[in-house]
Amino acid sequence: MYCGSDDLKDYVLEAYLAKAEELNPGGAERHLAQVSEEIDGALLQAGHALPLKRVPGKLKQLAAVITAFRVVSNITSLMQDSGTSGNEWLGLQTLHKQAVKDLDSIRSGDLDLFPTVDPEPAEHGLEVSTQPRIFGDDVWRRF
Repeated sequence: MYCGSDDLKDYVLEAYLAKAEELNPGGAERHLAQVSEEIDGALLQAGHALPLKRVPGKLKQLAAVITAFRVVSNITSLMQDSGTSGNEWLGLQTLHKQAVKDLDSIRSGDLDLFPTVDPEPAEHGLEVSTQPRIFGDDVWRRF
């Protein structure tokens, strides 16, 4: 799994998670397993070998957000309507929409979780980048 049930507490209050567990025992764990399988499928479609050597933080976030959304949507109908004024779930709904888009981007290969950056080696071992000089040598020679 890409995240644990404790990671859901970053997105949903513990009291809601406890209530969801009371109403649907084992629901969070089932959702975690299902979301992990969906992420595995997206990674396989993108050409990644499983299991991953290292799990990027982005995958942990995606798994936690999608799972938290599904757990909460089991106990409230407010998850279906983002236009309701005073909707306390609007933040989670927004994160969920973005997480689903990101998962689709991973699946299509548009979002690279393991970018490779090969910097060009400096010829002399050190390279410095600074702002352009305001006062050049010609100005300082006058003093």
